Amino acid sequence: MRNFLVALALLTAGAAQAQQPIRKISFTPGQQLQKATVSKMTIEMDMMGMPLTIDQNVTITADFTINKSSAKDFSATSKIKRIVASMNGMGQDMSFDSDKPEDRQGEMGKVMGEKLDKPVTVTVDANGIITAVDSSAVTASPATGGMMDALALGTPLGDPKPGGQYELIAKLPARTLKVGESWADSTVDKDGKATTTYLVKELTKGQVVIAINGILSRAGTIDQMGMSFNLDLKGTTEGQLIADTATGLVKSRQLKGEAKGTLEASGQTIPLNMKYTSDENVTK
Repeated sequence: MRNFLVALALLTAGAAQAQQPIRKISFTPGQQLQKATVSKMTIEMDMMGMPLTIDQNVTITADFTINKSSAKDFSATSKIKRIVASMNGMGQDMSFDSDKPEDRQGEMGKVMGEKLDKPVTVTVDANGIITAVDSSAVTASPATGGMMDALALGTPLGDPKPGGQYELIAKLPARTLKVGESWADSTVDKDGKATTTYLVKELTKGQVVIAINGILSRAGTIDQMGMSFNLDLKGTTEGQLIADTATGLVKSRQLKGEAKGTLEASGQTIPLNMKYTSDENVTK
């Protein structure tokens, strides 16, 4: 990967595009950030010849506090402050709003409510890579559920993991950027692999717009609303992000993806199609 980036830098060194400075992650201890994420997912399954569609919508608001920051790394703690979710399928409609005390008493509320106000602290290096995670206070699966995590490989949609890209920092090469240049990156874990290509679409003073295209394969066990399933998927992801060129801080990110595969549950193998969208916005 490093040799590829070096070669690409040499090939594009003579381009006439305006250049932006190499980013340098910079935070101030005590700095506050907030991220709002709106995600939507549709799952289509064939249950013994009967078509079934499940729609899930989730809006999550999370607060971030910078604990410490240096030239080589920084530490940040995040807490989910609000979850608004709805799901319909199999003849049922469920909804949840963490701001409504009565919603926390239901089945959906008990699963999602365990995520609220629980600190997750990460240490992140100068390249935006997570080196350590402390999520011991969290006792439940992500509010978006295991299906979203299954599509999140290679993106920052799932729970933070050591070796992964931190959700607030864009995955940018450590060099000047030019319109039209691109680079690729691969993410591999025990359950699958994702390859993502990035293309610089626009450069303006202080920010960069990057197009994202990726492919993924996923096989393993997931947890969804307290139940475990075996999932085998192959799919694609596309979208764009806007980031600060000086620091790499993500300002917004829009992704959409789809995947096809099978789900094994209760001794049955069920064909399924999945589609999702995710819209993130970060404010200071």
